[in-house]
Amino acid sequence: MKIFKLKDISKFIKNGVTIKQNISSKEGIPITRIETISKGIVDFNKLGYADIFELEKYRDWLLQKGDILISHINSEKHLGKSAIFLDNDINIIHGMNLLCIRAIDNIVFPEYLQLFFKTNQYKKQIKKIMKKSVNQASFSVNDFKEILITLPELDIQEKIIKKVKVLEFFLENCKLKLKLLSELNKSLFTTMFGDPFSKVINKEEEKSFLKDITIINPSKKEIEEIKSNLEISFITMADISEDGRINVDNIKKLEDVKNNFTFFKENDVLFAKITPCMENGKGGVAKSLKNNIGFGTTEIHVLRPISNITNSQWIYHLTKLPLFRKDAEIHMTGSAGQKRVPTTYLANFKIKVPPIELQNKFAERIEKIEKLKFIFGRPLISTTLKNSYKRVNA
Repeated sequence: MKIFKLKDISKFIKNGVTIKQNISSKEGIPITRIETISKGIVDFNKLGYADIFELEKYRDWLLQKGDILISHINSEKHLGKSAIFLDNDINIIHGMNLLCIRAIDNIVFPEYLQLFFKTNQYKKQIKKIMKKSVNQASFSVNDFKEILITLPELDIQEKIIKKVKVLEFFLENCKLKLKLLSELNKSLFTTMFGDPFSKVINKEEEKSFLKDITIINPSKKEIEEIKSNLEISFITMADISEDGRINVDNIKKLEDVKNNFTFFKENDVLFAKITPCMENGKGGVAKSLKNNIGFGTTEIHVLRPISNITNSQWIYHLTKLPLFRKDAEIHMTGSAGQKRVPTTYLANFKIKVPPIELQNKFAERIEKIEKLKFIFGRPLISTTLKNSYKRVNA
């Protein structure tokens, strides 16, 4: 194991060639731009063009297999992001505002170097050389060249690369399964209940107001008798994901929040009522709350199921339906940047309510799907990838 500076393991580290790109053009030899590596890969759909058709002038700027592009002018969050080019079948010009590093192949494999660029060891060094301005951050090429990397022998690097490739394949397979399970969640609702927005055909399908089948934004009076120093979960909008997950780890004292925020309990449905969170589908069923009680910001609507009429999973997946979100968006009130779904809209929303027995069967199936999603989405999978480099360099 030896420690090197990046400049000592590279044939070169340089910025790209300055070419004024034609936004409207899709002709000629493609050119990299900052957006090309925004997803951590060389995205061929985000290349620029300048109607360049002759290679000769730009031959020294063509990417080669194994070249790594680095974002050195970007927002602080994306500064230092990298992507490796692994395609020899397409000519791409290395454009301005991305660094290109070409490894000395008898010292380091490019794939191993790209692994290093994903580690905390690398990210900490990027923070040290970062220069901040009003709208973006950057670092100089010379400072980047001084970044330190610990390298094992080539045979060890090769073993690590092979292992990571296996793990990456496994991870992608899990991501695909998670995506399919999420789609199954969506389709299961309409499969079991049909279209809840369709016209009523007979009396047995009469619609009900949402205010008659749920308690909307429950009163906080019911907690007045509870001791004020009780610990409860406190939920912000950032704690609610677009796929139904709610982070309940933020704990506060009841006395600090009960007078100013939205109140809910275990199994209540949370529904983001502000733009753009509402359109993006933020919401979920409150689970694992501290002492079964939660408070949240006032940007959250709470829908509490009424026993023997509705259950949480049916209500939550109802609010996830695109037609529900679109209709709610139409009825939002307020200014352009502060639009909200009013409580009166929810109260007077009419919907066909399926039998509670069918809702309960739906909830059981959703629970099974969620268990599978947990198995395929365990943090251990992605953590294994991140720690592969770390364990070898311990």
